[in-house]
Amino acid sequence: MMNDLFGTDGIRGFSNEELSPERILRIARGIGNYIIQYAGDSESNHKVIIGYDTRQSNLMIEHALIAGFTSCGIDVIKVGILPTPAIAFLTKKYDCDLGIVVSASHNPYYYNGIKIFDRYGYKITKEEEKKIEQHYNQNNNKFGNETIGEVLFWEAKGSSDYLDYLSVSVPITNEGSKLVIDCANGAASNIAPKYFKDLGFEIVSINDRPDGKNINKACGSMDTSLLEHQVKSSKAIMGIAFDGDADRCILVDDQGHRLTGDEMLTMIALYYKDNGELFNNTIATTIMTNLGLINHIIHYGIEIEITPVGDKNVTMCMKENQIVLGGESSGHLMFSKYSTTSDGLLTALLFIQMIQTLKQPISMLRKASFMYPNKLINIPCNASWDMPRYIQAKIEKVQTQLGDRGRVFIRKSGTEHLVRILVEAHDLNEVMSISKYFEEVIVKDTLLIRN
Repeated sequence: MMNDLFGTDGIRGFSNEELSPERILRIARGIGNYIIQYAGDSESNHKVIIGYDTRQSNLMIEHALIAGFTSCGIDVIKVGILPTPAIAFLTKKYDCDLGIVVSASHNPYYYNGIKIFDRYGYKITKEEEKKIEQHYNQNNNKFGNETIGEVLFWEAKGSSDYLDYLSVSVPITNEGSKLVIDCANGAASNIAPKYFKDLGFEIVSINDRPDGKNINKACGSMDTSLLEHQVKSSKAIMGIAFDGDADRCILVDDQGHRLTGDEMLTMIALYYKDNGELFNNTIATTIMTNLGLINHIIHYGIEIEITPVGDKNVTMCMKENQIVLGGESSGHLMFSKYSTTSDGLLTALLFIQMIQTLKQPISMLRKASFMYPNKLINIPCNASWDMPRYIQAKIEKVQTQLGDRGRVFIRKSGTEHLVRILVEAHDLNEVMSISKYFEEVIVKDTLLIRN
């Protein structure tokens, strides 16, 4: 496990277990020695920026990171609680060697993680991850120099610079329209309600009182039931749900209906195409994207690049192929004109701008009929679980029977100890039947391993 430090989205594990202070210190030293070797001689001190969401374990992890970095002679800029995309933006703005986010994104509070951005604000590549792992596994106590790094406290500056960037990127004017914002008791809690209020919106803010343990708990992008009710009862133009680190956004329309990330991606793609903004006439998305979206987009003459799961993979595909728009069904939407990573606040602003420009409510722009019925099931598993060949054979058999009517996709999560089962098909009854079958197969197999 130590050799496989990185998962789908950075380093992830249980707080105070897989992510113990001792291990975090060693990880920081590994990253620090990587920075020194990678960056070489520098006229100024090397520096990293660190931000985090609202988890109970964040300060414990941040302190261990700071100890490791400063012991390598690397300066640390502390910006406190901020969304992940803010750290990506500030890393480049402040000319840092790397940006560090302490967060487990949409996962429960007892998980935590470390996301790493390069000096240009992009999540580091697999090759860079391997280099960091090499330094980590060497457990080298030789630091960069005899100087101890400094710690700079830029919480207010970091927040102000990020919000100023949003306002300049997507200027919005408003005269009192109502928004309901679900902050997931996470990183958006301190900034999103006030920011949108300052733009002139009437705000109903929910799940904005983090206590260290309630992040993502029956709220935010993971559970929009309360948001849907609040949008309908308050007659708001839109509901906005963030996840714990606010890099994803799920919208609820003015009728109280939840939009999936796939529906949001389709809406903005068609809008961009109609306005001549869809450069290369192509979008990027992942293998988890609903087949209905793919067929619908192709029908409108838009091409699609398909990537493995993970917003980082979508972003890198966009960068390599000069694509301006990409996203995942989970609510990660990427706009390369404005940002190097997915950004929940930016996504919300761009959708508000769209409905203001078109002068139509979001419920009128929604394209729901193209979505295939689907079901996603998550089954707990051990870290050691791997897909057995006999289950792969069952998947292939069912897929052959389905043909182009649907698909079965089963994978181990890269961020949690879960097996994810996704079934899509034209017919809902077929979806439910196949889902139940594979749920029983996977549960039996994972129980055999656990026992």
